[in-house]
Amino acid sequence: MSVDLEGARCDEESARLLPWYVAGRLSVVDVERVSNHLQHCAICRNDAAHERAVRELLKADALVEYAPQAGLAKTPSPALPTTGMPGTEHRNRER
Repeated sequence: MSVDLEGARCDEESARLLPWYVAGRLSVVDVERVSNHLQHCAICRNDAAHERAVRELLKADALVEYAPQAGLAKTPSPALPTTGMPGTEHRNRER
């Protein structure tokens, strides 16, 4: 089902096939059916355009590069004192 901003909707089977149509994953018969439907349904044409835009954004290279964080071994010591806490005896011996 495709719905536009005003709430109008298309319940045609072709509307449900739009994601697969845009991805090129339909049979020849279904491609023809959806193509014919798109000729007369503005709601589905807009939905198909939106699907294409989303696919293009997902295929685009990321603008954010991976920035590795410091490993746990390189992080600063905790600010709280650890003396007397169970499991921290090894920390106190190292200092």
